[in-house]
Amino acid sequence: MLAVLEVHAAARDDDLALDPEDPQDAFGLRARFGRCWAAGELRELAAAVALCDTGTGPKGHPWPSRRRRVWLRGRASAPAVAVERPREAPALHRYAATSAAALARQLRRRARAATARPAPRCSPATRTSSASSERARAHLESRPGVARPGVFLHRRPVAGELAFVFAGAGAAYPGMGAALVQALPELDAELRARSPALARAFSKTWSNDQEAAPLQRLWSSSYLSQLHAELTLRWLGLRPRALIGYSSGESNALFAAGVWRDQDAMVDDARRSGIFTREIGGALEAVARAWGEREVAWETWTVLAPVAEVAARVAEVPRVHVSIIHHDHECVVAGDPQGCARVRAQLPGARWIRLRYDLAVHVPELDDIRDAWLALHRRPVHPAPAGLRVYSGAHAGSYAPSEDACAEAILGQAARALDFRAVIERAYADGVRIFVEHGPQGSCSRWIRAILGEREAVVVALDRKGAGLEPVLGPSRR
Repeated sequence: MLAVLEVHAAARDDDLALDPEDPQDAFGLRARFGRCWAAGELRELAAAVALCDTGTGPKGHPWPSRRRRVWLRGRASAPAVAVERPREAPALHRYAATSAAALARQLRRRARAATARPAPRCSPATRTSSASSERARAHLESRPGVARPGVFLHRRPVAGELAFVFAGAGAAYPGMGAALVQALPELDAELRARSPALARAFSKTWSNDQEAAPLQRLWSSSYLSQLHAELTLRWLGLRPRALIGYSSGESNALFAAGVWRDQDAMVDDARRSGIFTREIGGALEAVARAWGEREVAWETWTVLAPVAEVAARVAEVPRVHVSIIHHDHECVVAGDPQGCARVRAQLPGARWIRLRYDLAVHVPELDDIRDAWLALHRRPVHPAPAGLRVYSGAHAGSYAPSEDACAEAILGQAARALDFRAVIERAYADGVRIFVEHGPQGSCSRWIRAILGEREAVVVALDRKGAGLEPVLGPSRR
């Protein structure tokens, strides 16, 4: 791959600013190494070359521009630097046989054939094939029940329908999707051209939960969900029979299927409406009206404990709700901070994890803005692919998309507690056996596995924090 870095005296939207005097220290070099008086701009230039080669921006975030450029502030000249470094893309090798012994023989033959080729003609692909054969054979012949990095084994096929699952915005994290964007920049470019407003949210840098506003998390997670959909639908050619969304994932499912097609318009509509910045977030005006207070506060917690016990304690405390049920031993509790503290005190054996996505959603307080919510989600509808079922947490079943039906379904799951168990159970009863999760972190996959228990299913998450490209290459779990 040839990576070209151009240093220019005028900037455009997707440029990086190269300025040694910049107090923001975009490349983070001064924070690590201090000022560099002798080398001056050359150190920043070297950092930019390295970033260009990897397709990574400052702080590890994707820098997906097709022609990566660095803006050299205040310089009349425009030198160009070219970096040429072949990059070996990861490859997926599949092997199949009628028995474990036959599969082992096939792997041994494949490894011998790959290594027997003359050294000058041994390509990176050949070396990769040989190494994968050896890893797979060792996995099969030694301890097949123990997972090895990059090796996945199924002893029998799973018959059933395929469902695409879409994660919610609460799972968003800094740097998500970076490995996928770097490996497949064309994939990113296609989506970026179609949804520039969504892409800008995804490209914005943030390093911790406190830095990211709810809308930043919402739209950046939506972008990754659509990036995964580009991969599965258009590149891999997968054809799901069911769509399952978790929270905001219901909207992302509709966009991925082409039922909705105006995602950038929705970004603008949401910003103008103030729903997320004033009503159910920010000043929480809808909550204040519902509670009859002038000023209110809100907290959201994930609770690891038997849901029945949590619900019993929550029922005793006003202005606190079990807003989401993930499975029998995990849920989300949200509401008044003092009320949440009371519930925590009554459940000393539970594990409480503070979330920073503090929106008043999946609670009855949202019903105060039902008309504005419906207006935001009443969007032009296009026909869904034939035979595709769209599920909603509003009624734990599938429905036929229309402008009103989509808006009512998304209101129904937002204005009351969302029971993810019921949706998965319904889809499983309808014949779904393969679940492929789109979006950040893979939490839905973990919950699905907990819901289904020992029942036969393949559950795949396309993203896992810190795992790079490994989830995309086949992290299926039985």
